[in-house]
Amino acid sequence: MNKRHLRVVVALVAYNRAALLTECLDALASQSRPVDGVVVVDNASTDETPQVIAQHTAVTFTRRLPRNTGGAGGFAAAIALAVTEEQADLVWIMDDDTIPTRTALEELLKAHSEYPGTPAVLASRAIWIDGATHPMNTHRRRPLLEAPQIMHAEALGAIPVRAASFVSILVDARAIIADGLPEADYFIWNDDLEYTARILRNRVGLYVPASVVEHRTKALASATDDPGDRFYYESRNKMWFLRAKHLRLRDRVLWGGSMVLRWAKMLSHSTQRRKMLRLGYQGIREGLSTKPIPSAQILTNTPAESAVRLIDEGKGQRGPLRILFAGSSGGHLTQLRNLQAWYRQHRSLWLTFDTPDALDALRQENVVWAHHSPQRSWRDLVSSFSIAWNTVTESRPDLVVSAGASLGALTVLVARLKGIPTVYIEVFDRIDLPSLSGRICYHFADEFCVQWEEQTRIYPNATVIGPLL
Repeated sequence: MNKRHLRVVVALVAYNRAALLTECLDALASQSRPVDGVVVVDNASTDETPQVIAQHTAVTFTRRLPRNTGGAGGFAAAIALAVTEEQADLVWIMDDDTIPTRTALEELLKAHSEYPGTPAVLASRAIWIDGATHPMNTHRRRPLLEAPQIMHAEALGAIPVRAASFVSILVDARAIIADGLPEADYFIWNDDLEYTARILRNRVGLYVPASVVEHRTKALASATDDPGDRFYYESRNKMWFLRAKHLRLRDRVLWGGSMVLRWAKMLSHSTQRRKMLRLGYQGIREGLSTKPIPSAQILTNTPAESAVRLIDEGKGQRGPLRILFAGSSGGHLTQLRNLQAWYRQHRSLWLTFDTPDALDALRQENVVWAHHSPQRSWRDLVSSFSIAWNTVTESRPDLVVSAGASLGALTVLVARLKGIPTVYIEVFDRIDLPSLSGRICYHFADEFCVQWEEQTRIYPNATVIGPLL
């Protein structure tokens, strides 16, 4: 089945690097899979950047900010404009010192298409001018993942990740609309970490090494090198990040521990240790006592203000429900899929087994895959309960819907324990005898539905919704 053409729009931030910007735009114009638009935000450059933007044919939309808002403000503006002005389905985010190879976008889209589900973020491999992986843009595998999630990523030559940098990432516009924009008040450093970690809390992120870009930094610096005066932003923003509501406890522990180790290594090699300690103290104090100013406020009186407000101020409003559909594959899944006229207006997450029919049916959905075993054992039951517990805990749905069997019933039980509303739909073909999952969930689900009037003889308090097959 062919997917519709996805409109890919580049969100590019430029500041006083006219020569590199020209190379970047040339590379974008030469992609094997052409981009559908290029939005360039000029962060108040004082060199020839405005002339480059005005003359290059790759640029389809541009705005010049009246003041330098840092990388964070520039990306908030560029992403907002890519979605609102260029109607992007996917936003390809990069800085002006990023030079994508000819097949960089093609490889990202290939992974996006072939992954069984819909990744929200896909990140390229960033190399330096010597061809080595750039130490500022390394990606680590997402911790504590279920085996199927890892297996499906690795089948594509990809790695599942929890966060990524702004040096070439492809982001689903639906995630941007749902979760908003980068925090413009970060100015520089950690804005990409905070933003992608926010988006990927309950979504799939993939590092795609086959997609290669060159990160043309002046030197091969790493995250542990002495940052000079910028250490103030590093320390302040890291405190803001670690206090963010979207982080789980384990996220804070892992990223906080990594931060301490990197700072210790940086300080041990710094020739300005006293200055770094002073900057770090100032940043930590401010990061613990304040919160980021909203991006729309930071970008007030700029050409991007209306676009930023449209997205960022709408993200917190009560909108579509977050629905978790849980259950076995096969007929159970088919019956839930036939509810799509209803659930398409909401945000759905699926929990099911990684069987061939499910992999094909849910190719364009957000999915948590459970390993399918034809044998029923206590070990499989424990495994299903574990993934049900983790999925409900981490996704925090507004509603859980299931049509059985064991995986669905366990998810309904977990949701009930956590006070989340549940709907259970007895399967189509159990007219005279109840299913085991139905017998269990009849006593726990908030709403129990059947597909035939005859089934109310077994479940007298059920609601008849009509056949789903």
